[in-house]
Amino acid sequence: MTFTLEELSYPTFIQTVVVKQSMGHLVTMSDRREVEMACLSPLVLGMRQTARALTLPMETSPLREMACLDWPEMRRLHLGGSFSRDADQWIPTTLPTLVRGVTKLQQLELTAALPIWTTILCPVLGRAPLTGSFELRDLRSLTIAYPDPEDAIFSTELPSLTRLSLRDYPRHYDVRAEPYYYERILSMLRRMRPYGLTELELVYSADESDNDLLDFVTDRLPMLRHLELHRYRQTPDDTVQYRAIVCKLSTISTLVTLRLNLDFEDDPGPYTCNTDALATSRYSPKLDELGWEILDLFDPCPLLERVALVSHGAQPPSIWRVFHRYRRETHVPWNGKVEM
Repeated sequence: MTFTLEELSYPTFIQTVVVKQSMGHLVTMSDRREVEMACLSPLVLGMRQTARALTLPMETSPLREMACLDWPEMRRLHLGGSFSRDADQWIPTTLPTLVRGVTKLQQLELTAALPIWTTILCPVLGRAPLTGSFELRDLRSLTIAYPDPEDAIFSTELPSLTRLSLRDYPRHYDVRAEPYYYERILSMLRRMRPYGLTELELVYSADESDNDLLDFVTDRLPMLRHLELHRYRQTPDDTVQYRAIVCKLSTISTLVTLRLNLDFEDDPGPYTCNTDALATSRYSPKLDELGWEILDLFDPCPLLERVALVSHGAQPPSIWRVFHRYRRETHVPWNGKVEM
């Protein structure tokens, strides 16, 4: 069966409810996954000749079958949600086989949570050496949650790449999902040599010694216009030297927008059942002070228009609080929540 559909979007978010009552029957998450798989498989596989953009759940998409087919028109692929329980057994070979076969990709986004029972990191092209002159010549945007530093994607020619995100999923500030230590991120960037980037997002943890990573960002990316950094302290006792970080970033003369999550000492942190709503409300004025101070430190950066800081409300999701340079005002945009 074939279809002429070109785009299909079926995003799936991380499930927090184990069971529910539906039409008088107890429906488990396993039952829901089986139904989802049975519905998605014929639809997705039937689009193989015409599909240009797919947004699918990692856990229930027919990835094994997709990896065996050609996708001649595919330009955008987003796999999200969560890895399956048995991901260790087949994802390290199946997912790279799929990606290696879609050579005309322009946008690739792999943002799936790694359950506690998995031992793998997110594979893109896998660790096996590439044969011949393989490259993703048209790839412009790449997003990977928990990438494998040894993945072949980081030594692949990506001449059109302008946007890169090496991140966590779900977000560490909303749930406790450990970010990478900064040295891992730096090793990937050095292998990639992404000197044509205009947009970059990095998520990592650091003590006071992440200068090498910041030096790479400020010195080796001459076209960077949009930067988003999520930098977490190694221990609760660490002090965030935010002035030194900001002064270093202010040397990026091309920067237009900046999003920062620097895990300040007074930040209420990830949401838990013990989150103190009073402490959260007290932190808001402090965040405003930090925002204006940081913005003023960017005087040497002539093109910068605005800075945004992560703001935690009494309940998730977190939001971006935006500080405008020339209007001297703050606001929270209607879609200002920090994306999962």
